[in-house]
Amino acid sequence: MKIVKEIYGDEYKKAESLAAKQAFAKTLLEKGRSTRDDLPGRFVLLKLSRDVATQGLDGLLAFQAVDALAEFARKNCGDVRLLINNAGIEMLGLVWELTPAQWQASMEININGVFHGVRSFMPGMMEAVKRGGRAAIANLSSVGGVSMSPMMTPYIVSKHAVLAFTECLNLEMELTGIPIDVSVITPGMVRTSIFEDAPISSGENTTLAEKYRVAMRDFMASDGMEVGAASKFMFEQLAARTFWVSTQPEMTESFAAQRAAYLRERARPKLNQVTREALGLN
Repeated sequence: MKIVKEIYGDEYKKAESLAAKQAFAKTLLEKGRSTRDDLPGRFVLLKLSRDVATQGLDGLLAFQAVDALAEFARKNCGDVRLLINNAGIEMLGLVWELTPAQWQASMEININGVFHGVRSFMPGMMEAVKRGGRAAIANLSSVGGVSMSPMMTPYIVSKHAVLAFTECLNLEMELTGIPIDVSVITPGMVRTSIFEDAPISSGENTTLAEKYRVAMRDFMASDGMEVGAASKFMFEQLAARTFWVSTQPEMTESFAAQRAAYLRERARPKLNQVTREALGLN
């Protein structure tokens, strides 16, 4: 980052607004400052994409940034043998009260971020396994990927998509015979700041969304797993080459069983008891 600051620091600092940062990134591309042999120029795109992420990524900026990261990692760290696509944001509120930008940001980060990670890193990982050894890709879904919930629609939709993406990716590895393990990680309650950081929709039901945020935050604080313990447990499962990776297997099994029963019965969706209590509906 020091070299990036030295070369681009003054120009980047002047680009305070989202539009200015996107324009600056595109200027770098047009001038050829972010070529294959100009890692500082390409790596700055990663910082730019991170800065605009919560406001919706520019498509060109997104894939250039992840390409830059993959190349930077290969040249400076060697073969990438483990890729974990972890980017994800929460968004709270009734779906019709979300702005298009909020919806787009959720889809770009939670779904397209996984796609860009796989697309950018796969070529190098395939070359690595040709030389022997193992490699693995793990994508972060959630227990939300096998369930449903009001007030969290963008997150739930995106985590269902990540699960489906990872299932299809595993099939494509089998189809092509590429020896890269694929796993989907379905965390339950882990003590992160995801609900603290979640934007809330603006509309008549902001108070309801805030009530849900507080309830989920408190539930996570009281019953959630510490990040370090959760990470250790997940890495143990990745080392065992399992497809389904959980933080709390009992929770995942419960959610999956409920989902299976729901699909088997083709029932109408209904609020569960936990949600009703969180929203003060009992």
